[in-house]
Amino acid sequence: MDAERYKSYDELWKDDSKKQEEIEQTFNHWRNETIAILTYRKLLENENFIINDELLLQAVLDYYSALDETKKSHNIVFPNESKKWGYGMYWYVQRKPIQLLGLGNQESLNVNEEVAAIIVVLKPLNKLLGIGFQAALSDEKRKLIKDLINEVELTFTYRTCTAKSMALMIQGMYTGLSLTLPAKDKDD
Repeated sequence: MDAERYKSYDELWKDDSKKQEEIEQTFNHWRNETIAILTYRKLLENENFIINDELLLQAVLDYYSALDETKKSHNIVFPNESKKWGYGMYWYVQRKPIQLLGLGNQESLNVNEEVAAIIVVLKPLNKLLGIGFQAALSDEKRKLIKDLINEVELTFTYRTCTAKSMALMIQGMYTGLSLTLPAKDKDD
């Protein structure tokens, strides 16, 4: 951690119990999402993966620190969703909270990037189309989503990204998805 950029995390939010609660909720949410994806992909049983809670907490703290810094420097109160997801997944990928114990195959080396890509693509789709949306999609649309997840994963893995560039990429992706896929009925 860059000591000049960050104060001690304890000092940043020591008097803000609401922020501490938000950090705890975010940590639990990210952990649960990670477990759900790893379980769905059968990676927790097939490989020797663990979720390193210290690294996950570090990612959450870095996320809040960077987001607070951006809010202060740009004088904004509520950053948009793509900025939040961009910053969050940037720090998730940087800290790599999913650890592989022992030897794994090449695909297992990018598991943090894969999980971040799945979260970034599926979360807004669940919000836009409703949970369980995939059952109603054509095979062509499902392939589009799978290809998008693969592209996002490759970007997270092989491109030099910043939190800001991830936020811009996610904003463009969200806009494209909202224009391409039918929105769920408002009565649902």
